[in-house]
Amino acid sequence: MNLGLIGDRSSVDIDLIHALDIVADVKRTQESYKNTDRKFHPDDTVIVLNGGIKIGAKLESRPIPGEDFRFSFYFDFDASVYSPDVISLLSDLEVGTENFTFLGAYREV
Repeated sequence: MNLGLIGDRSSVDIDLIHALDIVADVKRTQESYKNTDRKFHPDDTVIVLNGGIKIGAKLESRPIPGEDFRFSFYFDFDASVYSPDVISLLSDLEVGTENFTFLGAYREV
């Protein structure tokens, strides 16, 4: 997990953060989050679901305007949309999320 701090960080106690059990390392950077994330973790994070569906070749989040600490997530997955596992996944996402939109599918040629 990466933690990004925006704004005045002069009062942040780096030693206190580093002392937390869940923190492996603390690195300071002036780069944007996206560039920093790729610098320290250059490979895509891929999650393999039941049925071999791979999610995460492209996984992005965006803040929801006007909503504190709420985000929309966008992801690609590598599987046939006709697969029973994919149909089940899409059904679960549609029922189990507040807002789900399937943006489409394409075939590589």
